[in-house]
Amino acid sequence: MMPGEDPKQYQTLLRNIIQQIRPADVIEAIWVKDITDLIWEANRIRRWRMQTLIRAQVRAAENLIRPTLPDAHPPGSSQPTESSAETLAVGWMEGREEERAQVNEILGKRGLTAEDVAAHGFLSTLSFVERLDRMASLAEQRRDALLREIERARAAFGQRARKAAADVLEIERSSEQ
Repeated sequence: MMPGEDPKQYQTLLRNIIQQIRPADVIEAIWVKDITDLIWEANRIRRWRMQTLIRAQVRAAENLIRPTLPDAHPPGSSQPTESSAETLAVGWMEGREEERAQVNEILGKRGLTAEDVAAHGFLSTLSFVERLDRMASLAEQRRDALLREIERARAAFGQRARKAAADVLEIERSSEQ
């Protein structure tokens, strides 16, 4: 678990997967734990991806509106003004009406839209987002491989059980004759 993650959510996920798969032995129980961890990992990476894109949009909004704002630090002051690019960008992303209206007006004057902000943010983090996507995909591939392994192991057990049952029936038929 990483800081900020909810252990109860993890335990709920683990219980649900156990109920679905119903591990038959210790090896399957280990696989189920690994499957749960891989699902959790992929979901964590997707959350990181979303947070990365949100933060990139805030930075993009800041960069796109900053040129139109008066100096963020008035002469003789170490504190930014109320309408600093960062304050406006964060408020805009959080959906606060005043900041949203002001940023949309600034963007409009520059011939830009919220879509332009999203595109700028996305392009600035593209290589990182691609790496996160690959990491999530690899976790999903490992999860799928474990699920196939459980299916294969169960199929092999099923085949052995059918053969054993057939052998027992054959022995019983032979002894009856």
